[in-house]
Amino acid sequence: MTELAERHGAVNLGQGFPDFRSPDFVKRAAVAAVEQDFNQYAPSAGRPALRAAIARRLELHYGWTLDPAHQIVVTHGATEALFATILALVDPGDEVIVFEPAYDSYVPAIEMAGGVPRFYTLRPPDWHVDRDALAALFTPRTRLILLNTPHNPTGKVFDAAELEMIARLCREHDVLAVTDEVYEHIVFDGMHHRPPATLPGMADRTVTISSLGKTFSVKPVEVPGHRLQVGGDLPRVLGGMRRDRRSLRAPSCAPTSSSPSAAPRRSRKPPLPH
Repeated sequence: MTELAERHGAVNLGQGFPDFRSPDFVKRAAVAAVEQDFNQYAPSAGRPALRAAIARRLELHYGWTLDPAHQIVVTHGATEALFATILALVDPGDEVIVFEPAYDSYVPAIEMAGGVPRFYTLRPPDWHVDRDALAALFTPRTRLILLNTPHNPTGKVFDAAELEMIARLCREHDVLAVTDEVYEHIVFDGMHHRPPATLPGMADRTVTISSLGKTFSVKPVEVPGHRLQVGGDLPRVLGGMRRDRRSLRAPSCAPTSSSPSAAPRRSRKPPLPH
């Protein structure tokens, strides 16, 4: 889709490209890491300093208190995080609820794991989620719900009532949630993003994916942090996700995994487009 959009000069709704510059302090930190010979493989789960910085950011913005050593994993972009998480969570025949339109990596990841996608279609003008229609998708085979908020490409920010409804359905049916929140800081018109994991009963059943690549417009330095609350079924999931990631790729480039750790220390709020 991206190649076709570039060829024809079309608006590309299939892939998110921040249209603002990466902040200078992030670029300077990357240069400094190269000059200081951070040139070997980084740890598979991410450098401890980077995981600690992600934990500080979550505490700053959302009041979460995390153990960086056990509750955060650094990946090569949100897409790898999604694939590794879905491979760790979904067994053949499991059903996964997906809100469409959706990022085009969701369904391939589900199908590669042997899962069955079940779709809830968001419709204009307000992209409202109907409780009865969504509830009808939950079955005894439902393993997880995949939620993208703020949503690409509609721009929808799921409101408090919708998030509480989804959380209630997850609790009632014992379903896990994977939340793609890569646009968490790119919101407009007075809207506010609330991570679904902060709702009652959701911390132990939610894997949250964020992205410095979107927040700071840095490619290919896209470093999602996985929030994993210790409890329930999720500690096993984190181990499975780390195992699957080792099979997907080698450890990350050392300089690029070092430079983003400067970002949460230097900025209370991410730079947003004007």
